[in-house]
Amino acid sequence: MGIRVTRAAAGMTAVALAFGLTGCFPSASLTLTPAEDNEPACTDLSTVLVENLHTDRTECDLAGASVTYPDGTVVEMDQYGGSGSYWSSLGEYEYAWVNVGNYGVVAGWHDDTCARSEIWGTAEGKKRVLDAFGETWPCPSGPDRYR
Repeated sequence: MGIRVTRAAAGMTAVALAFGLTGCFPSASLTLTPAEDNEPACTDLSTVLVENLHTDRTECDLAGASVTYPDGTVVEMDQYGGSGSYWSSLGEYEYAWVNVGNYGVVAGWHDDTCARSEIWGTAEGKKRVLDAFGETWPCPSGPDRYR
């Protein structure tokens, strides 16, 4: 999966996921206005439990923090915001996250067949991610999703 985070000249923040390597997803993007992406950076970058990402509004930008999933896996988020994903060394789950500016971080995981999938985050953050990347996020979509 290719991940691209850009800041356009007009001050828009765009998080674009280009899944060209796998052919599973079309290119997709999530765009935030400057007013939607103006939280100060968090000074305490301790590990955050994904179950605690549901708050109505964030107080600071979690870029660079780590998130802990229910199975104990800890994934460090990019220090510049954006998004990412990680397959466990055991190959059991793929862990994904998207920094949605003032709407917090949305995290998700799925098993290798998407029989089990779950997402965490604020209601507005999850809505933005699902609108941008599809209702199946973080699972791949399309006919070639497990090739």
